[in-house]
Amino acid sequence: MEVIKEGTHTYLLKQIEYRTPAYDESVVYAENESWDSVDAYMRNFCALARKDIPDMAGKLPYEVKTKRIFFRNWLKFYQQNKVDRKVRVQTCAVLEKALPPLLSHEKTALQFLGFYEQVLDLWKDKQLSARANACLTAWLKEADKASVRKKMAEIGLKVADQLGDKKSLVRYAEVHAEH
Repeated sequence: MEVIKEGTHTYLLKQIEYRTPAYDESVVYAENESWDSVDAYMRNFCALARKDIPDMAGKLPYEVKTKRIFFRNWLKFYQQNKVDRKVRVQTCAVLEKALPPLLSHEKTALQFLGFYEQVLDLWKDKQLSARANACLTAWLKEADKASVRKKMAEIGLKVADQLGDKKSLVRYAEVHAEH
């Protein structure tokens, strides 16, 4: 992997090349997520999100002024503007692609999961909830951090309730009770 350092920003060329935002252990240490490494990841994530959600390009900049409130601003934009189904699907797809590599990075994973939960609650779309249910089920098998598993179970409980899926409700309740 080729890493370029420019001031306090680190750019991971492999991520851009393969269009897969993911943490790389050489940049982010599992137990100590430095702000610079999270910032580099978020810059790459935002660049890829702008490509994958063309309707959002230029509307949500990730800058020094907005980096700590990026997800809050993104949610606020969705709350204040009519968002068509295509953008909703693209947003969930971007988050679903970004989350699996983050599961071992507690703080950042919780931030992404929190935003994912908020957009699912905002839209209350059964098809997106069914997608989320499938993703959360798979992610639960991979996640090893208790707080991340608990957050996924909380989201899963809401999604399963909306879908009326009793089997999933039981599964998420069991995971939630563990933590």
